[in-house]
This record gives sequence, C-alpha cells and structure tokens, in this order.
Amino acid sequence: MTDGLNAFEAESTDYELKTTPQLHYLVRCLNTQGTNSPYGIPTQEGYYQKLAGAFNQLMQGKKKPSRLTVDCANGVGAPKLAELLKYLGDDHLEVRIVNNDINNPKKLNYQVLSS
Repeated sequence: MTDGLNAFEAESTDYELKTTPQLHYLVRCLNTQGTNSPYGIPTQEGYYQKLAGAFNQLMQGKKKPSRLTVDCANGVGAPKLAELLKYLGDDHLEVRIVNNDINNPKKLNYQVLSS
C-alpha cells in the first residue's frame, strides 16, 4: 500500500485498528470538517461519545432490556465493544461479550454462535 501512496505522492494517516462502522464515522467526520454541519470529532473517543449519547437519549425513561449476549467472533469488535460499554454505563444496557480472544488469529470466526 505504501508503494501506491508514494507513486501518487499521497499522504496517509494511520488510525490504527478500527471496526468498519468506526472507519465510516471517521471518514464522515473528516469529510464534513469545516462545513456548516460537521458530523463529529474524528476520533475513536468521538465515536464512542456520539454513539453512547444517542443510545442513552433513546433509552431515557424506558425499561432496561434483558442482558444482551454479543458473539464477537474473536475479532476486533470484542475490545471495541468493551470500550464502548464504558461510555454506555450499566444504566440502560447489560452486555455479555463471548468469543473475545483476539490474540489467536486461528480463532477468528471459530465456533461463533448461530442463534
């Protein structure tokens, strides 16, 4: 990838490991910076704050749902969801993360829950 960027004299920014929704958020934030309608702060923390704020507002005055189990398929979503949960708090949602071993690439998508 670096060769292609160099060939076109393009610049790159390393945003480190992100989920696909986080990448979409970053692109939208960057593309709307300096406009009349900036979407948000182009950081992972900005993503968590925006998502948690919207969710918590949605849940205001509603009964806390039963515990949610999320199969992260031993992929990047596991630690990212754990981070997001710090912003959500326990007031509106309880989450149990399963298949969260991201240190062994052979486990990616191994025995994920089917239902």
